Amino acid sequence: MNAKKTDAATATNAMLADALGLLRQGQFARARAVLEGCAPSREVEILLAHAHAGCNRVQEAARLLCRQAVANPGARHPARDMLDLLLPHERVDEAEAVLRAVRQRAGQDIRTHDMLGELLLQRGRTAEAHAVLTEGLSLSPAQLTTGNLMAVCLMEQGEYAAGRDLLLYILEHHPRSAMTHANLAHLLAGWNHTDESLTVHARALALRPDDANLRLNHALTLLKSGQMARGWAEYEWRRKLPGRARLPAARTLPVLEPDAGLRGKTIFITREGGAGRHADDAALRAGAGGSGRAGDRAGPRHAARPDPPHGGRAPRGQ
Repeated sequence: MNAKKTDAATATNAMLADALGLLRQGQFARARAVLEGCAPSREVEILLAHAHAGCNRVQEAARLLCRQAVANPGARHPARDMLDLLLPHERVDEAEAVLRAVRQRAGQDIRTHDMLGELLLQRGRTAEAHAVLTEGLSLSPAQLTTGNLMAVCLMEQGEYAAGRDLLLYILEHHPRSAMTHANLAHLLAGWNHTDESLTVHARALALRPDDANLRLNHALTLLKSGQMARGWAEYEWRRKLPGRARLPAARTLPVLEPDAGLRGKTIFITREGGAGRHADDAALRAGAGGSGRAGDRAGPRHAARPDPPHGGRAPRGQ
């Protein structure tokens, strides 16, 4: 009997692995066919919900996601993993439709407001995101993730004062949230309050000194303030981390020192981290005496939060 149970479990695990591989490849219909042959379990239902979402079977996906979210309230919401599987395959419309259905079924779960609001921000629909996040904050006014997303939304709408006030309110309740300090620093930099931004950056880095995203955004703010030597040193800090990109050979892309003579030279930036950041880098190089041109046909990547106004990347987590 034990041997039969072991064989059955091994077979199920193999089917789950096959289904997950198909989902990651964007083969949602094939993954659904595999999963429908598995015995019911939490793992099977979650993956089946993801497959339904990829096949645009919205209500089936929402029903399974809500059931698993209610059954495991302390776990990561299964719709988060759905987004990770759908967005790389450009199934954005399907993802949005499922999130709206999940939110309708579980209106008191603030996580559904966060996920939908974040996706709408990434799609540039700030007015809709504002409405969704406002509803979320009505459920929990000092909620950390919802408050930070709303602040990003306000930044996108040019409401810097309102965004600052909201982040300061969030910090009264979560004073050690590096994410909130970082978003406040982004807002202040975009609002041209550079000195204040650098002060807040220092607080964020004190909480999370090894965060590469925080270091990058700190570097960009230093450069915008005219502190070129400190800014470029901080910009290169990321390369010291294990697994980070190596510097290319000098003959293909020479390293530009902070005090290098750039006057009269044009720096063509081929790729960094999104179109907005290219414009920033080009402007910074021009400020050092040269001119800058940005050339990248690829748009910004999906992120946990949209790029803050000064071109940095908002960090994940807290």
